[in-house]
Amino acid sequence: KDDCTVEYYDNSVTDEVWAGTYQNLNILRNIKADSFVIEKTFTCGQVSSPALTVEAITQTYKGDANIKCNATFKASTEAKFKNIDAQDKDVTFDCKKVKVEELLKAQDIRVAQNDCEWETKTIEAKNINVTVTNASWKNISGIVVEQNITANNTTNWKIEGSEVKVKGNISAEGLEVVDGKVLLNASVAQTLVAKKIETLEIASSSNVTASGQLILTK
Repeated sequence: KDDCTVEYYDNSVTDEVWAGTYQNLNILRNIKADSFVIEKTFTCGQVSSPALTVEAITQTYKGDANIKCNATFKASTEAKFKNIDAQDKDVTFDCKKVKVEELLKAQDIRVAQNDCEWETKTIEAKNINVTVTNASWKNISGIVVEQNITANNTTNWKIEGSEVKVKGNISAEGLEVVDGKVLLNASVAQTLVAKKIETLEIASSSNVTASGQLILTK
C-alpha cells in the first residue's frame, strides 16, 4: 500500500522478516531477511535503543535512512543507500559492497569486512575506521572528520574532485587524492600518513608531522 509503514519491535522474535518491498520500515529489534527493498524511509531504533543489526544478503534503501541508535548493516553482497543520517550514533558496515549515493552522517563509521568495496559521496563523521584488509574506498565529494581517519595499509582509498577536512590524524597509506585536496585544520598536533595527495593545505594553527612515502603532486 502506498506510504504504509511496517514496524518490527519484539526483540524476542528471531524469525526472518518479510523481504518486502516496503514503503516505510521502522525497526526496534534486530532483523534478518534474504534481501529487502525500502522505497521511502527507514528508521532504526530509538535514542534509548540498544545497538541493532540489520542482516540481509542484499539491502536497498531508496529513501532516507534515519539511524537513532548504534547500528550494524551486514550484507554478503551489497547494501545500497541514498542517505544515512545517524547524527551522534555509530554505523558499522559488515558488507561485501556498500554504496551511499548522497550524505553519510554519523559519529563513528566502521568498515568491518575484508575486501569490502565502499563508495561514498559526502561524509560527515567524528571518526572513520577501515581497519580490515584489502578494502577499496572511493569518494567523489567532500569529507569532514572531527577527529581521526584510520585505514589499514592494504586499503586502497581514492578521492576524486573533493576536499577532505580533518581535525585529527590521517593514517591511510593507500590514500590517493586526485583532483582534490586535504585540509588539516586543528589547533593541536596532527599526523599524516598517505600515498599521494594533489594539494595539501595546512592551517596556520596546525602542527603536522608527515611520514611514510607521501607524494605531493602540486
